[in-house]
Amino acid sequence: TLLAASLDLAPAGWRVSVLDAGGVAAGASGAAEGIVGSVAKRKAGPVTDIVRRSFAAFPTLGVLLDHPIEFTGKPGLMVIHGEADAQLLQAFVKKRSLEGIAIEWLDGDASRALEPALGDDIAGSVYTPEQGVVNPIQLAHGYLSAAKRMGATVVSGSRVLSIEHLGGRISSVNTTTGKYSGELVVNAAGANAQIIAAMAGDRVEITPKRAQMLVSEALQPGRLRNTLYSGAVVAAGLNRNTLDFEDVPSETDQLRAEAANRWQLSSLTQTARGNVLFCGGFGFAGDDRRAEPDTAQAIAQNVAEL
Repeated sequence: TLLAASLDLAPAGWRVSVLDAGGVAAGASGAAEGIVGSVAKRKAGPVTDIVRRSFAAFPTLGVLLDHPIEFTGKPGLMVIHGEADAQLLQAFVKKRSLEGIAIEWLDGDASRALEPALGDDIAGSVYTPEQGVVNPIQLAHGYLSAAKRMGATVVSGSRVLSIEHLGGRISSVNTTTGKYSGELVVNAAGANAQIIAAMAGDRVEITPKRAQMLVSEALQPGRLRNTLYSGAVVAAGLNRNTLDFEDVPSETDQLRAEAANRWQLSSLTQTARGNVLFCGGFGFAGDDRRAEPDTAQAIAQNVAEL
């Protein structure tokens, strides 16, 4: 995020220093599935608007950054098994369509026509044509190279220790690589943004949520025509009265919804290089990046059922 911000700041005359604690793509960027433009699982509003606007930039972003980001347009197909979930998602599709989202309900036959790998027992799917897939690690390196060309200084292994104030403003940031001062400080620490904000005397409500991923060997590119989502996961988090998602669901409610949902698989998509990424196993685990074999087994079982 900060590398992207520096592309706007540096040409405007700012001298930009990017302080990176773990290295490029060491955090969420290096562990993401790279899906861009996905709005079916988002609450209508500013975030959805940002996602749609940013997706429009991706087809030419690699040229702008002068770096391969492996972007490819790949529609979304949210697959539904049970009839109860099918009725819920059909109502959801009507609501989102009225909000101006490109979204469509497909029955089982139409779904399999778009994605022949799907099983015969699915009830239908939610189709969203305006989305794609990018290599998030390549994207991060593209932003890094572009930021450096614009004159930004990137310091890796720079962990923030404290933030000093003077006259009600941030005067300097103390890190493991030295002290930095400037007119503007951008907090782009991702899951750790709450900690950085507290050092600055601010409060940001962020709860890290862990996901897990299985990666296949490289298959023939185009083997999966769409990005597939598990509708069971989406239905578990959808408010059946408002047909929308909560802005900030409480941890208790979220855990209850996930516990009642036997599906651990959230989505699967194929990269430009042919690997298939199976993502899911979401949960609140604090600062714990360890993989769970039981979750991996459940994800694999869900893939087989899909």
